[in-house]
Amino acid sequence: MLDTSVIIAFYRGELSSDAKAAIASGESSISVLTYTELCRYIHLAGRAREWNEIKAAISTYHILPLTPEVGERAAKEAIRSGLALADAISYATAAEHGMTLYTRDADFRKLKNVVLV
Repeated sequence: MLDTSVIIAFYRGELSSDAKAAIASGESSISVLTYTELCRYIHLAGRAREWNEIKAAISTYHILPLTPEVGERAAKEAIRSGLALADAISYATAAEHGMTLYTRDADFRKLKNVVLV
């Protein structure tokens, strides 16, 4: 599952060609939180006109929901690891679906099933 930081880096051209190819394949998953964070980021950056283009590009991604199970797991993870709640929700979403979380956020570095790109 892709974290918000990876998708933003993709659009900024900051990823390796291997990472770019994997993301561009459209076979990725994101959390509904990542979808929300991307929308917010684009609008805050004054690039609202680009939102439809980005939304179309990520429409091929599987968007994973925020469920009660994810919420409970995220709360426990935030307490255990000290992650910010939004980060804990991303991590818990990936974990609930048995996925690896791909991120550029070093706050995740000590957690299992996380790949820093």
